[in-house]
Amino acid sequence: MTFIPYHGQAAQDPNEIRRGKARSGTTHFHCYATAYVIKSNKRVTLALTYVQADDTLVQILERIRTSSRNPGLRLLFVGIALSLVNIWVFLKWTYVSYPRRGGRDVKSELFPLTMFRQFLLEAIKAIYGAVVAISLNLKAHETAKT
Repeated sequence: MTFIPYHGQAAQDPNEIRRGKARSGTTHFHCYATAYVIKSNKRVTLALTYVQADDTLVQILERIRTSSRNPGLRLLFVGIALSLVNIWVFLKWTYVSYPRRGGRDVKSELFPLTMFRQFLLEAIKAIYGAVVAISLNLKAHETAKT
């Protein structure tokens, strides 16, 4: 996910601004998520979605759509989403549940999905780095269109 620092009030809906760890003098961000592959040292974006303040990782993964009509690629995304949720459930079962008479007592509040999402994001940032901001040269884009 990419967080773009935002200074000001939400334009229309307060849900369009996501809060996060302080960066660039603010804790408010516009946020979007991408799915991409790296092939021949080139990043190819497959999907993009806007992330709202209360979106969970599962909701974001469900909403991601691709421009590809390839059913295999779409199946890959579904498989990744299901695998992540299954890993989260396994970790909860293994590390935050306790045996008791009648089954295990799973303490879900100790490891919510949002914490798992943050854990994954920090691991990805540590391995690949993170994009903090993107600058757009809109004047050059407008000149090219005319």
